[in-house]
Amino acid sequence: MIKHFDYTLGNETIELCASFGAGPAFRRVLVSRADSMETLVVLDARGLSGLLKVATEEPEGLLDDAIRKVGDEQLVERAIHGRTIVEAAL
Repeated sequence: MIKHFDYTLGNETIELCASFGAGPAFRRVLVSRADSMETLVVLDARGLSGLLKVATEEPEGLLDDAIRKVGDEQLVERAIHGRTIVEAAL
């Protein structure tokens, strides 16, 4: 499952996508540039609360949560300005 979304970065809008990482469970969400698939942020379900979230939420809800968190915590900005993949808890 891939969800595309627009993200405001400074005075421009870039298109990003959120998708589930490889593996048997929806434990990781990758946020990437839609035009190049360059991964910017990896959100991982860590600890008991993260695993409970994965077990009880619908997959689309997990992607929505990840998109919200990326915006609220400015994780894309940190990835682009730091030129590194940012990792965070889902």
